[in-house]
Amino acid sequence: EDIANWKTYRNEEYGFEIKYPKTLSINEALIYNRVSLHTTVKDYQVPFVEIHILEGSIQNLYDEALIRLSRIDPSAIKKRDIIISGKLAKDIYLVTPEPPNPDYPPDLLMGYEYHEIYLEAKTGNTIFIKSVDLDPIYLEKILSTFKFIN
Repeated sequence: EDIANWKTYRNEEYGFEIKYPKTLSINEALIYNRVSLHTTVKDYQVPFVEIHILEGSIQNLYDEALIRLSRIDPSAIKKRDIIISGKLAKDIYLVTPEPPNPDYPPDLLMGYEYHEIYLEAKTGNTIFIKSVDLDPIYLEKILSTFKFIN
């Protein structure tokens, strides 16, 4: 699908916009500072991408995520620095194992490719992007459309 035909989500308060394929729909939960892009209108129907606005520094949130996710399998965790809209972002990703283990973090869906991406917002907050089981090509395309606005 050509990115030119994608829809655009724009958030004036936090100063960003992102394009997404027509196969995904928006669910904006402003009370939680969260925007979800899902294949259906139900939360946690995979695949999905969520964009959260979090308080705290990228480094602190990233370090906390590494500790939380290392409870699964430290050797499965991959880390990389990526560039989003000209800014450095941190991506933690892994394929979560099945079946679920009661020691795993309760918010983690099991058996899927899982990404947590941290990017500094213009407001000084952190933009947290969580992707579960989205085709990596689609995820890269979606991230390539992310841009900061005035």
